[in-house]
Amino acid sequence: MNIQYHLEKALQKAYDENKPNDRTCGIIMNPKTGQIYAMATNFSYDPNDPAEITDNVTAAKLSGLDESSKEYKELQLNAWSTQWKNKAISEIYFPGSVFKVIIGSSALEEKVISLDDTFTCNWKIQVADTTFNCWATSREHGSQNLALAMLNSCNPAFVQIGQRLGAEGFFKYFKAYGFTEQTGIDLPGEANSIYCPLSRMGSVELASCSFGQTNKVTPIQMITAYSAAINGGYLVTPQVVDKIVDNNGNVVKDFDTVIKRQVISDETSAAMRDILEGVVNGQQGSNCYIQGYRIGGKSGTSQKIDIGAGGETTYVSSYCAFAPADDPEIIMLVMVDDPTGEKYYGSQVAAPICVEVLSEVLPYMGFFPEYTEEQLEKLQVSVPNVEFSPLDNAKKTLEDLGLNVKVKGSGDSVVKQVPTSVSLERGGSVVLYTDENYTEETVTVPSIKGLSRDAAKELLEEYGLNLSPQGNAADEEGALAAGDQDYVQGAVVPVGTAIKVTFEQSWVGSQ
Repeated sequence: MNIQYHLEKALQKAYDENKPNDRTCGIIMNPKTGQIYAMATNFSYDPNDPAEITDNVTAAKLSGLDESSKEYKELQLNAWSTQWKNKAISEIYFPGSVFKVIIGSSALEEKVISLDDTFTCNWKIQVADTTFNCWATSREHGSQNLALAMLNSCNPAFVQIGQRLGAEGFFKYFKAYGFTEQTGIDLPGEANSIYCPLSRMGSVELASCSFGQTNKVTPIQMITAYSAAINGGYLVTPQVVDKIVDNNGNVVKDFDTVIKRQVISDETSAAMRDILEGVVNGQQGSNCYIQGYRIGGKSGTSQKIDIGAGGETTYVSSYCAFAPADDPEIIMLVMVDDPTGEKYYGSQVAAPICVEVLSEVLPYMGFFPEYTEEQLEKLQVSVPNVEFSPLDNAKKTLEDLGLNVKVKGSGDSVVKQVPTSVSLERGGSVVLYTDENYTEETVTVPSIKGLSRDAAKELLEEYGLNLSPQGNAADEEGALAAGDQDYVQGAVVPVGTAIKVTFEQSWVGSQ
């Protein structure tokens, strides 16, 4: 229930921020056993009132129509058909670059590539009469091995990997990973994929398939296959029901893990875990990086090539993450279908959902962060409230946390504290007022947009303010303040106030 809550909350936030035309969905499961911990679609419906239209846009249109009209009935039926579907198992999509995990592991397993082989990106690659471009239009990736190609999410590199694997090899593993059949999850309404059969797979189709286009799969197929790539190579059947009990609590039936087959070797699977952990650590700001945790993951941004008119391009943004990277116990796939905001890359739209959910769920499941000495130096601490405490006790409490204390007044106890109930880096400053008739000192907030974390911290300290860095790019070299801060330039705030600033990479590191 707790994991379900965190997933639904994050999906609602993503829906509100990105306003996707075709909803969002997410799945969280155990990659080793197939146990489903959470599954949600937004928007969905209220089981207590399934006829209520939960899409606000459609509901507004219906309110302006005659209920007996044909237009009203058609719109209502379409709305019901949409909201009653479990998008995670009943709808198909182009998986995009998340699928590169499948093609990379397949090629490694067949030994048609090695970890040391290199693949060249000159921004585009020609296959027969078709040109395939790399997503990174501003620069070429050059020569790269599999790990770097995965980090860069380089399309030309994976076209070359697909060519090494060949059509027969591709289809062999596409089938082995379960993409040609339903997963068998214990829920009604599971759809099956639409894919290019081996008999029609020419060189162009193989190239397109190799970076996640052409074939449409369900999210449950994708996360189940991805699980096999990182769990030691075993394709398992996803299961919602763990056990059946009677009214007295007696177990009537247990549902054990169902292993369909081993797709790749444990050695290949271990290599994929290392590569995907490198993806997260190599570009923290565009992946599911959470300080103190070992996480692997891959983003995906696919074009809906079968939809759209007048040259309009629509996208599906997705991300799949797992943890701990060396011995996965949880895997999470999220998908935002056709976001309509300024951002559409999976790294921009879907990865933050995984960060938000796993930050809450991992400690709940008993996995706690472990920090390096370098990380500990920048680790933020929660500032306790010491108001009305004796001054000596208050100072010791704060200084023991590595915070600097500035005392204003000559009293023996604290009557006012700035800041409180926030997180600061060690070395941050807390102002304590000790006189009953104190006068709070204030300062005008400067603009720090475009500054690095160190430069932003230095500037704010000159004004007597604290920096509270936000965003998973905050620890990454090259990240800049995005201009998203809780107190805008020119605001007058008390000295010592913590300014929350979101940091982002100045360029999108991956799809």
